[in-house]
Order: sequence, then C-alpha cells, then structure tokens
Amino acid sequence: MDIRDLGDGNTGARNVTHVLGWKAGILVALVDFAKGALAVIIAKKLGISPINQLLAGIAAVISHDFPIFADFKGGQSMSTSLGSMGVLFTIETFTGLAIFGLLYLITRHFDNSASIGLGTLAWLVWRSGRPAIFLLYISLLFLSIPLKKFLDFRVRKPKLIHPH
Repeated sequence: MDIRDLGDGNTGARNVTHVLGWKAGILVALVDFAKGALAVIIAKKLGISPINQLLAGIAAVISHDFPIFADFKGGQSMSTSLGSMGVLFTIETFTGLAIFGLLYLITRHFDNSASIGLGTLAWLVWRSGRPAIFLLYISLLFLSIPLKKFLDFRVRKPKLIHPH
C-alpha cells in the first residue's frame, strides 16, 4: 500500500491518521518531528552558527515536503518544522504543542487548534526577546504549511480510496 494513493495523497501524519488510524499517525508524526530535530541537533553539535542551524531546519523541511526518493511527493512539514523548533526553542515549542493538544482534545478541530498552538509558540519566542531572524524562521516555516497544502491540492485532488 502506498499512502500517496490514499486519502489526500499526502505522506504526512495527518493523512496517515485519517487513513490508517491514530497509532500510525502518531508514529509518522514522531518520525517527522525527529527529522527536523536531528537536522538542527547535528548542526549544533558541529558548532555551526545559529543562522546555519536555521538553514539546516529549512533543509529538513524542504526534503520532507519534496523527497527525491518519493517523486517529490512528501508531507506538509508541520511535524518536521516543529522538530527543528523543538531544538531551537524548546520551552516555547512544547508549550505551543501542549496548547494545541489540549484545544484539539476539547474541540476536535485540528486547524483552529494548530493555529492557536503555533501562534502561541511564535508569540512566546517574540516575548523572549530573541533576534527577529528567529521570528522570520517561524513565520516562513508556518507559512510553508498552507502553501504546500495549496500545491498538493492542485496536483493531487483528494482521493476517495480508504482501506477501511
């Protein structure tokens, strides 16, 4: 089974959850999160500058969105973006994720919960007094999610095939 032929055709955690259930979705989310985190962790361990650590996170997101070994048909980068931010802005990221999770449990509305949780993350980074480049990074990654969704929708119309 190729997940790209099911649901909305996306390889990310959200489509996997819709098609295969929450356990598979959580596994994919964790792997995608680890991709973003690992890119930044390696950059940090190599002593690379903070700006280049951001570029490592962006590279992880781009390779997640457009993987060369999957005909450039990847995910929409939310988990991978959050993985890179989890290393760069640990407290802010996990606070935003906690708010997202709590709101989702209450409302069951993914997009609204994610927007509030991710907005909280950005607000907390801004309040921390970090340089503006970090807010630009967060904004760029968060804006890439709906952009990728738009690009995907134009290429792959939602499929009606589900295994259950």
